[in-house]
Amino acid sequence: MNESYYEEVQDFYTSDPKKPALKEVNVWPCTGRSSSSSGVFFSCPHVLLYLSLCLINCLLAHPQCLDYGPPFQPPFHLEFCSAYENFGCCDQERDNSIAAKYWDIMDYIDPRGHKLCGTYIKDILCQECSPYAAHLYDAENPGTPLRNIPGLCFDYCSEFHFNCHSAISLLTSDRHIQECCEANGTRFCNLLHLHDEDYCFPNVLKNTALNTNLGLMVEDHKGCLQLCLTEVANSLRNPVLIVHANDHTHRMFIAEQVGVIWVYLPGGSRLEEPFLDVRNLVLATPWLGDERGFLGMAFHPKYKDNGKFYIYYSYMDKNRVEKIRISELKVLASDINKADPRSERNLLELEEPAANHNGGQLLFGVDGYMYLFTGDGGKAGDPFGTFGNAQNNRLMALQEDEMRNKWKKQDICIGSTRTCAFPRMISSYSKFIISFAEDEAGELYFLSTSYPSAYAPHGSLYKLIDPARRAPPGKCKYKPIPVKTKSKWIPFVPRAKTVLDLLNESSTTKPLKKSSTPTAATPAAAPQKGKKTPSTKIKASTAKPTPSAKKRQKIKAEAKPHKPKREKVAHVNSITPAPPAPKKSSSHLTRTKNLLPKKAAFAKEKRERKKEGRLRSSS
Repeated sequence: MNESYYEEVQDFYTSDPKKPALKEVNVWPCTGRSSSSSGVFFSCPHVLLYLSLCLINCLLAHPQCLDYGPPFQPPFHLEFCSAYENFGCCDQERDNSIAAKYWDIMDYIDPRGHKLCGTYIKDILCQECSPYAAHLYDAENPGTPLRNIPGLCFDYCSEFHFNCHSAISLLTSDRHIQECCEANGTRFCNLLHLHDEDYCFPNVLKNTALNTNLGLMVEDHKGCLQLCLTEVANSLRNPVLIVHANDHTHRMFIAEQVGVIWVYLPGGSRLEEPFLDVRNLVLATPWLGDERGFLGMAFHPKYKDNGKFYIYYSYMDKNRVEKIRISELKVLASDINKADPRSERNLLELEEPAANHNGGQLLFGVDGYMYLFTGDGGKAGDPFGTFGNAQNNRLMALQEDEMRNKWKKQDICIGSTRTCAFPRMISSYSKFIISFAEDEAGELYFLSTSYPSAYAPHGSLYKLIDPARRAPPGKCKYKPIPVKTKSKWIPFVPRAKTVLDLLNESSTTKPLKKSSTPTAATPAAAPQKGKKTPSTKIKASTAKPTPSAKKRQKIKAEAKPHKPKREKVAHVNSITPAPPAPKKSSSHLTRTKNLLPKKAAFAKEKRERKKEGRLRSSS
């Protein structure tokens, strides 16, 4: 149920041509071959030249729609592009729109052309519904230009052009294509050529490897299910839980181990003022791995009516005895985003024998009881319980086999670069997993941190995403009840780099191969002053953005013989200042390899002086 994530990029289809004001066209100039396949759509822009320079297009070999999201199973039968009614990128509304476009085009074609070219045109138009539409249109990510006509295999394209070339002007409003390609079939088909011919139409329909497991969760070679992530929140101090109030506001309440609970709104913003701050009561330390602190929270099943909720935390009593406490509190009547700390009513206190293996889960059952999980007591050797050492940060899922009355364990892995190459998706996370949760819409999350200290702001919240499929448009839409807020909203700013960001970086920072002809694909840099830099300097500028001190020194030493002493290496200065080489280098290898002539002479003279000094002292 990940459909809501993709709503923001809906309606991006740009291949709808305006109805051309043309006279009736005879599209069958030759009595020729008429072969066809089942349905798809695509137009051919001159931006195809970018493909050979773009690393991303070679990597994103997975099903993807024109809105950059995974395909889905249409909820209703598709009347026109029926070849994709089981799994694809079109719902009934989109299918009807493509059908209307088809009949608009056919209005300009005579009856004989209907028979000869109708199936070709339908096939081309329906490629918007293909599970591989993004590949057919070179639209694997928002940074690539969107084509107007899908990629056609050369033989199929040649047949279409031979029989129906006059229909090209009806399929696209691109004047460049209309002027250059109606009379030149080879040029037209070269424009529609895809770098990977497995994805051109109709080859993409015949490829068993691409069509066997469509819509199924991706598994690696070990059978581990691959899921992807989106970052939802960050800079949290050991976030221990996320809960919702089940009040149809779709707010998320995230608690930090130090004793602060934050309110996150449906759009991702956080309220500046916390829902509750009990740091003065909670026992927490900055010690690495200390499990004491704020541990649990649960809203009353009738919270919407009574405003009650419950918290569970570590504290130290007046006699300096460590305990855990369960308390009841109420929300302020004047602000539903603020709890009333003065309303706390202690329900239960238990002595905590050790500082580790603290539980903290609070749950309400359908029977009305509140259930408490306290952990095994901790301490070395687990003297208070023997089930406390299962923490290994593994992700697993259990699936029930109703026929055999058994449960099947399935390992879950975070997907590869290829699997997670969708907008906003990431394929890595902070390694210390703390907790799992579900929001009011049924989406699954987990909390983790890169540094397990209660006071370290390195915790993040991630949402799990199935990259193989999503819910059809409209299925997961919900309308949260509006919430009046008195506190300032703090917009979410992601820190984790998405897979597409990393791929873009690798494609722009990768050094260009030597070529006898100039290329316009060199990444733009800061304006250069003075003389043009030689090729050796360009290589230095295309190094990774954050070179180490040792590498910066080596770059400068290599570049010095080719330029005046005061001139600086292009780009390197804009990333990290390149200071003059120190007299005592930190790298013996760099020092001996890159000694300049003057320095070499000075070093030789110094060695001779030392030698003379030793001879005199010995005599």
